[in-house]
Amino acid sequence: MNRQFTILSDPGARVIRTYGLVHPGAGMEGSDIALDTTLLVDTDGYERWRRVSETLPDLPTAEEILTRIRATAAHASEEKAR
Repeated sequence: MNRQFTILSDPGARVIRTYGLVHPGAGMEGSDIALDTTLLVDTDGYERWRRVSETLPDLPTAEEILTRIRATAAHASEEKAR
């Protein structure tokens, strides 16, 4: 798969607040931090998949993420063909 993916850095917590993914007061010195979350957002900015993990072992595997990306890309291709 020859694709480019954007990885988000959100030091001001603006994006995590927009998506409702803030864990209030759980950071160092009581600061807000993000919930461990994997989001798949399409090229139009729509959220297509979300996985909020409860613990580190609950994080999705690379294979699970790639499967979701492939399924989303296939669905988008089908929609364009219609």
